[in-house]
Amino acid sequence: MPNRPPEGPADPTSRPAAVPARPPTGPRTARATAPAGGGGTEPFGTAVPSADKPPKPSVESIGPSRSPWPAAPSGAVPAAELLAVGGHGRHGRTGTAPLGVEVTSRCNRSCAYCYRPTISAAAPPAPRKESGPRQSASSLAAPVADAEISGPELVELVERTLAASGRNSVQISGGEPLLRPDLFEILEALKKPGRAISLVTDGGLADAGVVQKLKALGVAPVQPTLLAARRQVHDHLKGCPSFDAAVGAISRLTKADVPVSVSFVCTALNYLHFKEVVELCFAMGVRTIAFSRFCTAGVGAARCTELAPDAGMIRSCLDIAEMAVERLRMRIVVAISLPLCVPEPRLGPEGGAHVGPRRAEDGVPEDQEVHSRPRPGAQEHRYPMLKFGRCAAGGEAPGYTVDPWGRLRACSVSPVVLGDLKAESFEAVVARARSGYFREVNALPAACVGCPAAARCGGGCRESARATYGNLDRPDPLVPTTPEPLTP
Repeated sequence: MPNRPPEGPADPTSRPAAVPARPPTGPRTARATAPAGGGGTEPFGTAVPSADKPPKPSVESIGPSRSPWPAAPSGAVPAAELLAVGGHGRHGRTGTAPLGVEVTSRCNRSCAYCYRPTISAAAPPAPRKESGPRQSASSLAAPVADAEISGPELVELVERTLAASGRNSVQISGGEPLLRPDLFEILEALKKPGRAISLVTDGGLADAGVVQKLKALGVAPVQPTLLAARRQVHDHLKGCPSFDAAVGAISRLTKADVPVSVSFVCTALNYLHFKEVVELCFAMGVRTIAFSRFCTAGVGAARCTELAPDAGMIRSCLDIAEMAVERLRMRIVVAISLPLCVPEPRLGPEGGAHVGPRRAEDGVPEDQEVHSRPRPGAQEHRYPMLKFGRCAAGGEAPGYTVDPWGRLRACSVSPVVLGDLKAESFEAVVARARSGYFREVNALPAACVGCPAAARCGGGCRESARATYGNLDRPDPLVPTTPEPLTP
């Protein structure tokens, strides 16, 4: 076990030394001068930046000898099976994706970046009356005082939805799911042979007893959040002291051999801390990290100006993620979709990195739209070890989520209620949504017309666009004002 992580500076938004970005391949590769800054050097050889004005990440060639991370054996295939978007027909039976189940809206944290519009200790939401079948921004949830549905009712509703959707895995979340008193009774009732159940939690309530219960029930992975390896930065974004509790929970889970996937949410305040998070996770025995970007949705939208990262910040983290997969053999899951013009895949004349429907000889479903390693002889794109999928709300396998009141949404980020599963069937709700909500989110923004990757990207996170601009006419706010189109 390593020594306690280093304390952060007094300013919770201060950054560690800048990490030089992994260079793209091909003629665009350039070597930049290390950013000017204070004295001292970072392990990569980059000068430590000034504390009051950190530089933008620089592009610099990094050789294995200069990296503190060893290179993977030559020819080894890294254990990276990242976000896969697939299924058995648009908005229909989608057996490969988990069903999201929010068991409570209550939460013991005040995360600055929270994308849920309904998290509340006293005022849970309810859908507004719909005047017609079309689901749009006008159908956003509004708070009322209804109680969350009972455990048995929730289990029965989830079982019906799993059967109707063809799914056989469940992702439990909240709020903070460990705040629900009957959580373990719900987990026990949902446990079935061959069914995977995962848990998204802050981690602070996962004491030794909770860890043993999760292990006994086979819940895996458990996904606690770690926003920085420095206490002040993590606690600042969490809104309360929670770093020690999170690290303690991760330690207990790994020691109990419970699979862990640490969640990192990239914001403008912590993107330069991602490398330290990777290193701390590796030292603690965690081999999977779910990388999410800040979504300008929910309660976090009020702090968009402060928290929203730009494309360069995202790419600096992806550079680290690529090296973590390649050299540390970690698994980095791109958990929330990115517009494809952000990771900048370069598609060469022969197809370059394979993007789009997979071929039968690849050994995966043909309708699985993902990035993969480049084919032999093809031009390598910038992140061959990472995979990027389409927005969960508008892709082939929507991230269907059941909330604590039994209502269905297209994904956990979306505030749009598709229907009440207590009053109507999953099939009826989805059939109505096909002509309303899904038609809206799948309409290509004008700014993306003409991009060869548009059909696979769809303009990025559609609900972030709605929250930022008030409609779906524009792409994900991460898309540059004048995006560079991807070459065919």
